[in-house]
Formats: sequence, C-alpha cells, structure tokens
Amino acid sequence: MSMGIGGSAEILSENENEIIYQYYNYDLSVVEHRNDQKIMDGRIIINKNKISAEENDIVFLQEQGIITIENSKNSWCIIGEKYDRIALSLVRKIMKHYEQEKSFPEKIGYHV
Repeated sequence: MSMGIGGSAEILSENENEIIYQYYNYDLSVVEHRNDQKIMDGRIIINKNKISAEENDIVFLQEQGIITIENSKNSWCIIGEKYDRIALSLVRKIMKHYEQEKSFPEKIGYHV
C-alpha cells in the first residue's frame, strides 16, 4: 500500500568541489503538503573533495560538513528537529548510487 509521500532531486549545479541538488517533497494525504507544482526549494549540498564511496553514514557525513541539507519549505516531517525526512531518503539514494557507480545521479526519486 502506498503512503503517498516522496520527493525528487536533480542536479542544480556542479563544479570540481561540490555538487548541489535541488529537491521537492510531497505528502498527498495532506492538502497543504501536496506540492502539486513540485516546487524544488530544498537543497542537498555535497562536498565532492571529502566524499568517499565507502562512507555512507549520513549523520557522520553531515556532522563532518560533507553533506549539508537545506530543508524545503514544504517539509512536514523533520528528524531530530533538523532534517527533512524526504531529503534524508534522497541523500541515502544518492549515496547508494555513488557507492555502486562511483558517480552522482543526474536525478533521483523517492516515492512510497
């Protein structure tokens, strides 16, 4: 059974030092969080110089400043009073792709 929540991210910009994804999230069961326009106002910033395909602990990467999340204004589920749940799920998918392919995906989605 689908929960009707999710989001997508795509590369906004990239240079030799960092990659910036823009993302949106949605919750279809709550009118004010449907985000029918798919407004991508959240950011996931990854420091490419410090990233390692072997290290995939999201909390560690955030604490070390390797990954920064700027929550979407549409965020409704904040983990630890800091991070959008959907952004964390997108980061996990980005890092899994990076671990397997040694490259960053152009686009990534998380829909449940």
